[in-house]
Amino acid sequence: MPKEFGAVPWRHHVEIITKCKSVEEALFYVNKVIEEGWSRRRLEDELPTNPLLADPMYWNGYIEKVGTGTEDIIEKCHAYGLQTPEFHQEEDFRVVIWRNKSDDDSNIAQIDPNVDPNVDPNVIQIIESIRKNPKISRAELAEQLQISERKTRMYIELLKDKGVLMREGSTKRGKWIIK
Repeated sequence: MPKEFGAVPWRHHVEIITKCKSVEEALFYVNKVIEEGWSRRRLEDELPTNPLLADPMYWNGYIEKVGTGTEDIIEKCHAYGLQTPEFHQEEDFRVVIWRNKSDDDSNIAQIDPNVDPNVDPNVIQIIESIRKNPKISRAELAEQLQISERKTRMYIELLKDKGVLMREGSTKRGKWIIK
């Protein structure tokens, strides 16, 4: 018996034994429990719920072997100089991939269509309208662009998040400032 087995709680073993089809797969999960300190709940979330379905899907190339996709994501992030992503398994599965600070630098050049041809034309129109009239309201912007106020608010929030736009003063009497 491998020495790793002694470092894992008994209930973890029960979960691993009942859901893994091979010794290699069981050892993979035992090592994950040891290396990453997985709780039993986390282990239950990571183990395949039905190995009888998972194995044929793996053999036919529809899925990778259990656990290899996570390692691939981590390796790719490190290869691009990104920090290790976070994996969350609650009611759904989420992966948080962190961007480099340089990817998030805020300036007007990021929304310049000459720099990035994928910029939404509405974003450019909003900036041009604000340059002409810094006191323009969201409703007036929506009317000029012929889009909903909700969509206008979304574009403005995007520009604020990028650090391109900010509001100075009150909602009614304030003005927009393009940084």
